Amino acid sequence: MRAGDAMSTDGDFYREILDDLYDGVYFVDTDRRVTYWNRGADRLMCVSKTARGNRAAVEG
Repeated sequence: MRAGDAMSTDGDFYREILDDLYDGVYFVDTDRRVTYWNRGADRLMCVSKTARGNRAAVEG
């Protein structure tokens, strides 16, 4: 296994954990664009990531 493969596997592992959390979790980059959004965030924000698109996390 290459190092990149291990990181991908680790990333998938943590993504599965975050996806299964009831709590809303989302990550943003330095431009405030959402880079990750779980189902809990859908419930918290009342907006699905599909409907949200690539908008900034906090607009204004």
